[in-house]
Amino acid sequence: MLSAAKEKQRQQMVKWRQEHKIEVQQYNRKYYLMNKTKLILNVKNYYQIYKTEVLQYVKEYYQAHRIERLQYAKEYCQNHKLGKQQYDKKYRLTERGKLLRNKQRTKRRRMLGYNPLNSWFKNSHAHHINNIDVVYIPADIHSQFITPTTQEHRDLIMKYYGSVENMITISK
Repeated sequence: MLSAAKEKQRQQMVKWRQEHKIEVQQYNRKYYLMNKTKLILNVKNYYQIYKTEVLQYVKEYYQAHRIERLQYAKEYCQNHKLGKQQYDKKYRLTERGKLLRNKQRTKRRRMLGYNPLNSWFKNSHAHHINNIDVVYIPADIHSQFITPTTQEHRDLIMKYYGSVENMITISK
């Protein structure tokens, strides 16, 4: 237990910090920016030393507060539904968003994998050369060879390009 003098000193410090909250925040921000790498290294070192204890604490915390976390997540999703929709809409227009959406569609639609062998480009379609690998080829070429069976479609496009390497280099 703290002595009366120490307790009084602690209360004065708390009061001072509350009265000068903005100055303390500015000082802390300035200190952080000037010593960012040092602080990050300290955190990494601490984690390396106490990794098992940290992981154990996190595990216990998540188990003890499971219901509260789920409730918070549910409320957050309900309260931020519009913002999430707007964010998702913008994200889907980015190159990465288009790739991930295409990956999800193909996987869901035909149980195909998604391992792109080249980069997406404007007006391209993802063409599966097998059930896992994808090569982006021009959309007009891809839609020229629509056939009743998947294998027939793959064979015609392979005949058109000659090889997978040609498909990758020509499509750039």
